Amino acid sequence: MMLQSLTENTSLTFESAVKSDGLLATDTETAVAAGGVIAVAALVEQIQREVAAEYSVAVDLVLTGGDAAILHKALRVTSKN
Repeated sequence: MMLQSLTENTSLTFESAVKSDGLLATDTETAVAAGGVIAVAALVEQIQREVAAEYSVAVDLVLTGGDAAILHKALRVTSKN
């Protein structure tokens, strides 16, 4: 949804996130797509840390869905895809 709102009424597509291999992009389309993926990854990591701290347990991440592989690449924590 976030990327959809950022790309609405533009020629940009989410497919650019797949092309990005790092934090820096060389064009607007890749930058917007990669930024969206990085933002979601940061949110997932933050929730994992907060749940682990609040309940004093280890929290395993299991990613599912069509974009799981893209998110898996962006995470800095261990996850199962």
